[in-house]
Amino acid sequence: MKRILFTMILLFNFTHNISADTNDDTQVDTVTVDTMPGRVPLDTELKLTTATPDAEIYYTYNGTVPTTEDYKYDGSIVLDEPGSYTITAIAFSDTLPDSHVSQWTYVVNDGEFMLIHEVQGPRHVSPFDGAPVNDVYGIVTFYYMDSGNHYFHIQTPDDLVDHDPNTSEGLLVFTAKEDPVVEVGDEVMISGTVQEFFINGFEDKEQTDLPVTQLNAREFASGEIRVLSRGNDLPSPILITSEDIPDEIASLNHFNDGLDDVYFDAENYAIDFWESLEGMRVQVNDPYAVAPQQHGDIITVLDQNLIDTNHGGVLLTEEGPSTQLIHFRMHDNQEARDFPIKTGDYFEGPLIGHVSYAYQFYKLNISLEDMQNALVEGDTTPKSTSIDEAADKLTIASYNLENFSAFELQTSNEKAERLARAIVDDLGAPDIIGVTEVQDENGPIDAGNPGARKSYTRLVNAIYEYGGPRYEFAHIDPIDNQDGGQPGSNIQVGFLYNRERVSLKEGIPHGGALDAVSYRDGALTLNPGRISPESEALSGTRKPLVAQFEFSDENVLVIVNHWNSKREDDPHFGRYQPADTDSEDKRIQISLLVQDFIREVMNDNDAANIVSLGDFNAFQWEESMLIQEDEFMTNMVHEVPASDRYSYIYNGHSQVLDHIFVSNHLADQTIINQVKINADFTDMHGRASDHDPVIIQIDFSDN
Repeated sequence: MKRILFTMILLFNFTHNISADTNDDTQVDTVTVDTMPGRVPLDTELKLTTATPDAEIYYTYNGTVPTTEDYKYDGSIVLDEPGSYTITAIAFSDTLPDSHVSQWTYVVNDGEFMLIHEVQGPRHVSPFDGAPVNDVYGIVTFYYMDSGNHYFHIQTPDDLVDHDPNTSEGLLVFTAKEDPVVEVGDEVMISGTVQEFFINGFEDKEQTDLPVTQLNAREFASGEIRVLSRGNDLPSPILITSEDIPDEIASLNHFNDGLDDVYFDAENYAIDFWESLEGMRVQVNDPYAVAPQQHGDIITVLDQNLIDTNHGGVLLTEEGPSTQLIHFRMHDNQEARDFPIKTGDYFEGPLIGHVSYAYQFYKLNISLEDMQNALVEGDTTPKSTSIDEAADKLTIASYNLENFSAFELQTSNEKAERLARAIVDDLGAPDIIGVTEVQDENGPIDAGNPGARKSYTRLVNAIYEYGGPRYEFAHIDPIDNQDGGQPGSNIQVGFLYNRERVSLKEGIPHGGALDAVSYRDGALTLNPGRISPESEALSGTRKPLVAQFEFSDENVLVIVNHWNSKREDDPHFGRYQPADTDSEDKRIQISLLVQDFIREVMNDNDAANIVSLGDFNAFQWEESMLIQEDEFMTNMVHEVPASDRYSYIYNGHSQVLDHIFVSNHLADQTIINQVKINADFTDMHGRASDHDPVIIQIDFSDN
């Protein structure tokens, strides 16, 4: 049974082999066994061997690493009592270093049924994966449907648990379209095929995620469900507090030998902690929502002291993601997507969920009704900019529009109106807006036309109709399907600017998709122009766009950026540990390109007014961002109070992806707001995008 108190087991350099595994002559050969691990009959005899002459083998039954104080192997090990055994062996010699540690798990059961902990085994992969099993016994604890398929959880009654901290007493049962005709509280015996299955996830889930151990009880999988009785008491839930969840996700040793790697430490690593509870009932008390509901999921924390933001969120830090976040997956999942939960809402517990895994995280399956009944609404409300317009002060905003298009089936009129309201009311109609994620006029329909003029026109018209200024726009359409984003949509970056306050510097030709901009004699060679559009570093992503604006007697260069996303990175609770963040390598190369362009400008005019903004898809401490502020520029997000320093929430972490850099000489005369109108809220609360906009105001009164 999975408990909150665990025994720490440290194992290194394991082998699963049952045949000889010969090392070189610098170390004692690895111990091997003659019997395949898994379910075995009573009185099974195990034979251990090592190829090193005169080496002595020592072993334990409980998974701990043997010493010479433990059992000395004398020719055989007989499993003569029912139970679960984790045989761990090592060989010693007086003349060579000790062998690697070997470990195998055997389940001996002479009863009339099979227990769930036997199926689950003590690792991430069941010892019965792919094999049929008969008469698995448990109590039905939760039932739900997902995508038309039937699922239910079963759990071992309290008096039959094995008290092994590494083996779960819960199991997910799958019957596809076949109605299992079971109810919560049913005592059941189930036969079927054990599968390590990737139930819910993205297209690449089998390469990135962890599987769920499930019992396929469909007829074609040798499935049979027998209901023995109804109305039984449910097994007791495991109480989880924030102190119980380990602070580290995984170790460097995790999954080095694949998902069935024997390394497992549920006391010290969160990835094993949750796996040790897979399928089981767990209880959490009074969780706080740290992100808006998304896709029928709610992400929470148990300890209010972990909350960092004014709206009730948890900030991502340079140390990495917090392991304290608890994900709830509500059912019916489609209906749950209409549950308007925002950051800062609270659930009065206790809440009982059922541990599973979906979309790169362990999650608690729970009924929508239970969450609705527990809801206590928080006081989080949208927050507009505090910056006031002034004649001699220039306002510039950065806004990711989240796939805005002229195509109404992609972008509703309601969204267009919300964006217009946000720009006019919440941002105060900035003089210049650098926009990202503008799609072509056909949206995701791949019509071979990357043009976005109609999309920009729709947006500026919506702003004007709402009561805002008549914005002009500047942009360069990409080559078809060359700049990433939603397939076929040709997302791009561009500018909106208020001609009553600023103007695009005239007398300079407009750049094309493949034309590279330069800066000579105080002016751009193209306006607007793309920075190094044919560079390999920018392949498959948006090209930075620069424009030269005139404000009063000042020339201001504004660069709008939308760099490659983090989608290529490994999930933090995935199969590769530690998670790689390879996408940053490309952003570093892009950052160097932009930095080279800024250096070119500064070498020509060391008093140039430069603003570089956009969705950089990078955190303020990452190298790609540090390069930007290394020599010529200041990242204004550092001036935002820590409790407000975020523009996006992803997987429950409030974080900065949207930055605004200014020339160093402008930093002291610039103020910044990160406007809180979207990231903490759902569409049902009126948000217009998944990013919050960022706005600065530059005071040119002393120039």
